Amino acid sequence: VFGIASFTNIAIAAQRCGFDAWSYETPDGRSIRRAVDWMLPYLTGERAWAWPQIHPFNPAEMSGPLAACAQRFPDGRYARALAGLDLPGDHRSRLHFAMG
Repeated sequence: VFGIASFTNIAIAAQRCGFDAWSYETPDGRSIRRAVDWMLPYLTGERAWAWPQIHPFNPAEMSGPLAACAQRFPDGRYARALAGLDLPGDHRSRLHFAMG
């Protein structure tokens, strides 16, 4: 989650400088969008998180990246996943800031 959030923030900053990091893919096909797509089943509850964590897995921590993806890729998948998250008040207030 930390890595995806970091790359999402980089993409937002890069966009303001005229660089489209959202569309960047490595030679082996890795991208921000593919990373978020990989996380979607864990965020929606379709799959259980099975990897060791330093802190317990909290899907709400992906609210910012999902909001950014919902704006950048308006196909509805990210907005639906975001709407399905059980967000505490502090995460909801951050979304208002992120989405304008």
